[in-house]
Amino acid sequence: MTKEEIIYWAGRYDKEKDLDFPNFEKKLSANINEQKILSKFDIIDILRWKFQGSLRGRGEYFIEKLNNSNFSDLDIQNKTQKVFLRVAI
Repeated sequence: MTKEEIIYWAGRYDKEKDLDFPNFEKKLSANINEQKILSKFDIIDILRWKFQGSLRGRGEYFIEKLNNSNFSDLDIQNKTQKVFLRVAI
């Protein structure tokens, strides 16, 4: 890959990513550090954030699977809390 190709693709990626969530990563990181949990809604926001642009369809697929699952918001909060507490040890 040439220098020009790298610059082209980097510029294209920058145009497509994070348009809707410019500070989302910082906010999410702060919330995880403070609360040590993620809600079902947080995970949906993460999916929307990570699967933008040409990957939007894949993100919506995962969101639909999550919404149709048997996991409640409380289940997800409990599971993520356990994960974050284990990581902190």
